[in-house]
Amino acid sequence: MAPAERVLKRARRLGIATFGVVVAAFTAICSFQIIRDVWFAEIPPAESGCRAGLRDLVAAVEAGRHAASSERGERQALDVFRDTLRPAWRKRESLRAACRDDKRARAALSAIDRLRYAEEHAVRYEANDLTLRRQRVRALEQELGLGRARPQERSVEQK
Repeated sequence: MAPAERVLKRARRLGIATFGVVVAAFTAICSFQIIRDVWFAEIPPAESGCRAGLRDLVAAVEAGRHAASSERGERQALDVFRDTLRPAWRKRESLRAACRDDKRARAALSAIDRLRYAEEHAVRYEANDLTLRRQRVRALEQELGLGRARPQERSVEQK
């Protein structure tokens, strides 16, 4: 084997080994971070008591539903719904810890979780349904030549 071939072979092996080390290190670091965040996450204590926290979650779901009802499209409605929920839902894990000893509160927390996802589904469905209905009416307006004046879009400040 020629010296040039040996050098190329070593360089190829070194390149493969370097690539393997980089991929393995990246995978190990990401795995460590995921494991730490999932199984060893620091849960701050609940600021309010268990029952008060549950009330806050229910109020947040209701406020999110109300806020999302005024949005035009699915994406906007979901964004508004989730943004409205976010402050109260950040405390969700600490509430689970605070309500650990109260069987009825744990059941309520589970029911509130199911309500949140049902409401999110309803927001998505209603936004889709409403968007399709608006598009259909606009198409009919154009087809029939109704050409009515449209109200001005709400400005960003009014939202």
